[in-house]
Amino acid sequence: MIEYVHKSQIATIKKCSRQLYYKDIMKLQEGFTNETGIAGSAFHKFAEEIYRSDKKDKWDDWQYWTKYWIRNFQKLKEEKLEQDIEVNTVDDLKSEEYLEMIVGFLKQPYNRFAEPIILEKTCRFEIKRGKKVYKFESTLDQLLRIPIKYLMDFWMVRNAVDKDMLINGKPYVYIHRDVKTGAFKVMSEIGLLTNDDLNIYAYGLAHGKFDLKGTGKFDQKVQLIPFAHALYYTRDHLKYKRDTEKKKKGDDKGPGMFLVKKDLSDLKNMEEELINLHIKVNSGNYTRDGASNNLCDQCGWRKICIHDWKNP
Repeated sequence: MIEYVHKSQIATIKKCSRQLYYKDIMKLQEGFTNETGIAGSAFHKFAEEIYRSDKKDKWDDWQYWTKYWIRNFQKLKEEKLEQDIEVNTVDDLKSEEYLEMIVGFLKQPYNRFAEPIILEKTCRFEIKRGKKVYKFESTLDQLLRIPIKYLMDFWMVRNAVDKDMLINGKPYVYIHRDVKTGAFKVMSEIGLLTNDDLNIYAYGLAHGKFDLKGTGKFDQKVQLIPFAHALYYTRDHLKYKRDTEKKKKGDDKGPGMFLVKKDLSDLKNMEEELINLHIKVNSGNYTRDGASNNLCDQCGWRKICIHDWKNP
């Protein structure tokens, strides 16, 4: 049984229960991975490192950060190979796109002038139902304090600001965001409201305990409901290569962040959904769902799964 169900395990079981069984129940090492996942991990390292206090003077040094991403990509790839994990070369992996995403990230004032509050820290929380306790864990990407004047392109901020450019008497807001490097985007209100990742983070910020010092002790509460939660799609910083009806060549492909509010009533409403996901993870019913989701070709446990199928 998995005591603390992690956000990543919920994401896995929604794709394929059998993959969760191999990865988190049997704890078997994946047989292969692909360069796209490694590239995304390297970008996350950049997005964390850029906010370290000793790196403030390097914000304008785009060459430094693009080289930083390249070094981390190669390092992470080598680590996989050293673990005897095959790394599939993805034909359509375009390194130049990740470098363009880094430059776009650095150009955004809402990034540059943000103050980091939490970066890549793990949180635990519990939901109780009678005598049953359901435990969860997640690693939060970024909680930032951002000056309002750099967020005026977002309607949610414009609708909340007063005549003095303040929200609740403050010239800044707290925004939690989950950094994404993939192409798929959730943009609808219902999609953002029901997003498992954001819901787990939101509940953890309000009710959980963090290991902020990296000691393994979950003893610090944040007890914060941010102004907004965001899925931050860094591929939006890629530029249009030609003019379109609505965009000109050189324009960003999107706004980057998609914001949603989650107040106390939203947190209460998401409890049953989280409990059901916890039960599903620990159900013991680990069926092969990946085939129907067309995910098997990209699964690092595919060979093990095929072997078990042929040798029950």
